[in-house]
Amino acid sequence: MSKPDEMKEDKEELALDQEELWDIYKEIKTRMGEKKWKRETEHYEMQVECLFAKMTKDGNGGLDDEMKVKMVEALREDEQEI
Repeated sequence: MSKPDEMKEDKEELALDQEELWDIYKEIKTRMGEKKWKRETEHYEMQVECLFAKMTKDGNGGLDDEMKVKMVEALREDEQEI
């Protein structure tokens, strides 16, 4: 049979393993969130580019980068409201 000290060490090791697994899980979730954010941003940027192209065809002038960023944010907010 195991000694009480060995059982205590086993429990401590198990706790550490669980903490390490939890840290790994959180890191994975963070990276997945970052990838999703990047993918969504690229999607919205394509939509803005499409709108930009249509606007410049009509002679309405161009948009600067700041306006493009604002449009991406607006599209993101609209998507969240749906």
